[in-house]
Amino acid sequence: MKYPVDIPILELAILEMIRMNPKRSFEPTQVAQWLYPDAWEYFVDDVASEARLMSEAGKVLLSPCDDDLNPLNSTLFKISGKS
Repeated sequence: MKYPVDIPILELAILEMIRMNPKRSFEPTQVAQWLYPDAWEYFVDDVASEARLMSEAGKVLLSPCDDDLNPLNSTLFKISGKS
């Protein structure tokens, strides 16, 4: 799959994870671990922020990991592709 050159790397990584597993949701930590296996803890907030922006733009869906959480106020949410 070809992507435009100006797409942010975190957005590209999220879209690629969706492309590889279109029926599965995943957490921001999984994206960070995939991109930065030795220092992923430092990038979880960045991935979560990018996922929120993508959700606001209608590119992905966010859902809470449990019933109490608002995915817009936490890094504890699942990311999935739009059906």
